Amino acid sequence: ARPAAHRSACPGSRPRETLRSLDMRTVLAGILAAASAATSNAQQSAHGELDDARFEALQLQLTPDPEATWRSIPWRIELLAAQAEAAAARKPLFVWAMDGHPLGCT
Repeated sequence: ARPAAHRSACPGSRPRETLRSLDMRTVLAGILAAASAATSNAQQSAHGELDDARFEALQLQLTPDPEATWRSIPWRIELLAAQAEAAAARKPLFVWAMDGHPLGCT
């Protein structure tokens, strides 16, 4: 076990001694992001600017259909209320849950 001074909220996180190398990784990630943005801008110029008509066409393509079947499911976000409703209607309860560390440290 590590001393208390080096513990983190995320299990498996690195001690403070490795923060210097993480700073270098951050710098490199920033450089890569800037290079990617420059490449993206060059590609956008090659394909033309994003005008209102192109934006509206893309928005129509990417917006989910309001009549999609999954929208007709009576989703609930409060488990106990959903359980009571399912019990009263004598229907099964389907639970969709996220798996992973609550702090996102996966």
